[in-house]
Amino acid sequence: MHAIARRSLAGTCILAVATWAAAWAPRDVRAADRLPANTDSIESLTPDQARTLLSRARADRDNFRLFGGVASGRRWNGLSLNGLKTLDGETAHVLAEFKGSALSLKGLTTLTPEAAAALAAFQGNELWLDGLTTLTPEAAVALAKFAGENLKLDGLTTLSPEAARALAGRPSKRLQLLGLTTLSPEAAAAIAGFQGESLVLHGLTTLPVDVARSLARSPAWDGTLPHLATLSPEAAAALAEVGRDRLILSGLAELTPETARAVASFAGGNLGLAGLTSLSPAVAEQLAEARCAWLTLDGLTEIPPDVARALAAFRGPSLSLNGLQSLPAESAALLAAFKGNGLAVNRLSTLSPQAAAALAAYAGEGLIMAAAMSKLGGDLPLTPETARLACTCARRSGIVLPGITTFDAPGGVESATILATITRPLALPALKAISADALRAVAGSRSAALNLSGLTRLDPEAARTLATFAGGTLRLNGVTAFPPEVCRELAAFQGRALGLDSLLPAIGRDVPLTPEVARLVHHCGGQEPLPGLVAGPGITLAGVAALDTREAEQIAKILATVKGPLSLPSLKNISPKTLSALLAKEDVTIPLIETLEIISEPDGSATEDFVLPPEFENRQDKQRREQRREQRQLRKPSPPATRGSRE
Repeated sequence: MHAIARRSLAGTCILAVATWAAAWAPRDVRAADRLPANTDSIESLTPDQARTLLSRARADRDNFRLFGGVASGRRWNGLSLNGLKTLDGETAHVLAEFKGSALSLKGLTTLTPEAAAALAAFQGNELWLDGLTTLTPEAAVALAKFAGENLKLDGLTTLSPEAARALAGRPSKRLQLLGLTTLSPEAAAAIAGFQGESLVLHGLTTLPVDVARSLARSPAWDGTLPHLATLSPEAAAALAEVGRDRLILSGLAELTPETARAVASFAGGNLGLAGLTSLSPAVAEQLAEARCAWLTLDGLTEIPPDVARALAAFRGPSLSLNGLQSLPAESAALLAAFKGNGLAVNRLSTLSPQAAAALAAYAGEGLIMAAAMSKLGGDLPLTPETARLACTCARRSGIVLPGITTFDAPGGVESATILATITRPLALPALKAISADALRAVAGSRSAALNLSGLTRLDPEAARTLATFAGGTLRLNGVTAFPPEVCRELAAFQGRALGLDSLLPAIGRDVPLTPEVARLVHHCGGQEPLPGLVAGPGITLAGVAALDTREAEQIAKILATVKGPLSLPSLKNISPKTLSALLAKEDVTIPLIETLEIISEPDGSATEDFVLPPEFENRQDKQRREQRREQRQLRKPSPPATRGSRE
């Protein structure tokens, strides 16, 4: 009894000591395992907690709060600790060991030189410290050693010349300082020496002449000042002094003729003045003298004739007026006289017949009217005038007209005839019904690619008409029914290639494989991939299980002429002559020869011996190896279930 009492007393003492020890243990040891899943809610970190955090990030990347994406074709991820208010040097050293692409610490408002030096050792590409409003020269010197691609300090509102000089020496691609609204001449001269690829100072709202001169002479400055509300002629002349890819001054709401004259001396790429909502003729005349390649005035919503006349004299290759919401016929005729190769009025969606006819006379290759063309046939009526306008818009790279559902309106056949003159790709994906006369007009197109995938059914007469298309690719991917008489007519197709997406999987199932259908398969093999897409794996006829009709050898000979790879993965029955004809195609794929049933010749002719081409035997050997590998994978035992998965 006493022994039991002593053991109980001893246990109580041990428990009390353990509880006391836990209560008085260093807070970071106990808190390390209780870090919240939302890392942005963490306001302070010790070195041990930081180590635990990185350990969690490595162990559970799927559930841990990482952010990321794809930039320039490269996948990246980052650790976000935007709630962190303070950071000592030792903890910063631990965080710098994070193996991701970005480290975001936007909550820090101060940074010691020691912490800055530790963070500079981070091996990722992005270091974001947007909470800092000031930066000491010592911290700047330390941060300048960060060798990643982008150092973001968007919270800085002041920058000393010493700090600017230190940051300018960092070996990186990009330095971003969006929070600066002003720069002293000394700081501007220092930061302009940045040796990276991109110096970003989009927040500047004032620009003295000497600051403008320093920026203009900086090879790294990105040429963008979207928040600059006023600009003197002297500062404008300084900015325009050096040619670069762009000079974007979209914060300017108005220009004097003197400032316009100065900025027009810019001889670089894009001169962006999208903040201007109106122009006087005098300012327009000065801007028309601009030596840039691309003049952007997307803030204009209307353009009177005298301004249109002045801007049409711009001698650069591209004029952008994407903000226009209305365009009088007189202004349209004046703009159509622009000699450059690119005229963009993307938001203009309504036009009078007279304005449409005037713009259609534009001689350049790049008339861009996305909004209007998307509504052609709907809110913008399809007329011969608007059809001619569509032809003008199609000169550079073709056109998609999703609003055209029919050509039944008065002048519809004439409109179809006009559209058929487009030689670039022409897509009418919403065209559901079409008269015989309009179809004859459209089929006369010499378009590189004519898309009529809105059509779902063809009668023999329509098929006969479409077969006369002698351009590039004719896409009829919406057609779902293929009766024999339609296949017979389409088989005489004269163009380069047919798109019949619903036909191929139906062959051998709902659609018998006849010589006419084989010719359609041949025509399908010549399709070019759509812009931006790579070529597909060829043609697969998964529904064909047998080539056993009297025309089988003829069908095989036609299939052997298909361009690109051809696969018949379900083939089981075939005769020797038919097989020989099919194997004349070097890139045909069929099941292993030993799995096929070699049948008698369907036409009753004598069965002859045949020899497999060596190249075909090599492909079959490769198939066998792949099948054996797949079978071994299937026979592998599944890994034992973990405790968590059993639960």
